[in-house]
Amino acid sequence: MFYRVRLNLFITIIICVLFSSQAMAFPFKTDTNKTQTAASGNVFIKAVTSKNNVFVGEPFVVKYQFYYVSFMQIPDNNFTANFANCFQEDLNTNHEAHEEIINGIKYTVVVLKQYLVIAKNHGMVEIPKIRVQLKTSFLDTTAFFPVEKTILKSYFSNNNSIIVKPLPVNADTALFCGAIGNFKISGSYHTIKKNKNMLFFQLFIDGTGYTKSTLITNPPFPQGLEVYNVNTIPHDTITPDGIKTHLEYSFQLVANYKGKYTVPGVSFTVFNLDKGKYEKFNSGNFVWDVENGPTLASQTKIVPLKANDFFTKDTLVNNAKQFFYASFLFKFLLLIGFLLLVYIYQMAFFNKLFLKYIELIKLKINKYETIKSINKLIIDSSSLENDEFWKSLNRIFFTYFRKEAKIDDTTVSDLSINLHQYSDRLPEGVYIQIDQFLFNLQSVRFNALPLTAIDKVKSCDQLIKIVNAIDSNWHE
Repeated sequence: MFYRVRLNLFITIIICVLFSSQAMAFPFKTDTNKTQTAASGNVFIKAVTSKNNVFVGEPFVVKYQFYYVSFMQIPDNNFTANFANCFQEDLNTNHEAHEEIINGIKYTVVVLKQYLVIAKNHGMVEIPKIRVQLKTSFLDTTAFFPVEKTILKSYFSNNNSIIVKPLPVNADTALFCGAIGNFKISGSYHTIKKNKNMLFFQLFIDGTGYTKSTLITNPPFPQGLEVYNVNTIPHDTITPDGIKTHLEYSFQLVANYKGKYTVPGVSFTVFNLDKGKYEKFNSGNFVWDVENGPTLASQTKIVPLKANDFFTKDTLVNNAKQFFYASFLFKFLLLIGFLLLVYIYQMAFFNKLFLKYIELIKLKINKYETIKSINKLIIDSSSLENDEFWKSLNRIFFTYFRKEAKIDDTTVSDLSINLHQYSDRLPEGVYIQIDQFLFNLQSVRFNALPLTAIDKVKSCDQLIKIVNAIDSNWHE
């Protein structure tokens, strides 16, 4: 009996000790919010900019860096930061870690994501705040026995901004093409041996900078020159140091008339970021001597008549002739000739009118058949190769032209070589249109230029305009 009492007392004492120690080690309630707040000081996200202020169009890098003290899981970088009124490009991030000491505490830093940003307007650019979620573990002591639980906790990046300065305004601003950076520029005119009636211009801009808003304006060219195939081809490579750019600008000039032209150079300015000022480029003027083609009316020189020319021998003879013409005999002979012409005209009027009507019908039929052939060629153009299309269009034109010009020599298969021989039989405006049309066809054929479906339709439309011009002007 005594031993049993001592045993029960011993068990009771052990149970009491256990419960009292459990109560000391694990309080009944614990404020989990205080635990999360304390832990958040050792983990944070910081948005860092590579520059404090930039010019409009100057690139800068924004990095979102994750700081932590003890080892933990790196959050996902599936977030997206949207910069207002800016061009942005996501740069590759390799998640390499480095260490930084802040207020005596050593942090491990990992770059979650980085962007290359270029502001389009001046002012203050706010860096977007991003949010990531991390799993945080804590000990839940609200239960009878403490249990470790895991929750998702959100972390936000800090507030940050960057100042964007406007480009300076001065005399060079009017020629500014929109390119900002550090560039090497080269450009010049050149001709080719195959066709000296065509002048080519090529310009290259190489370096690091922003050229997406670049717009190069051509100078006013002399009368008689036309611009074709204006192209701007950019090649950009995004790097953490900026945008490596290679921009090519080109166009072609075609001379409609022969003569010597002074072609002005292409001129513009770019903004150099290293120097902080505009730099001007000018390709220089080009003297172009065109030997083939008709003469421009403005190029014909008029020699004024001198005062002494009125008293030469030829002038005196002409004065005597004018006196005779003014005499009565001349007036009588002129009246007889006039009456005779009226009689002949009346006799031949109806015959001539009939023949003219027959000829007009033939010309209308020729025009109708030609336009019908052109429309059929437009339908079949998509299935024809460039050379076949060229030959078909060439054949349609010369078949029509031979009938209009009344050329009986059927052995002439290609009139484009000797077209100038018929220039005296053509109105000036019609001749210029035909000459330009044939020149375009020869440029495509001999230079092997690619023809799109739109180019083929345009060529057919141009030929229809020439047919209408010949029909309305040549036989009036």
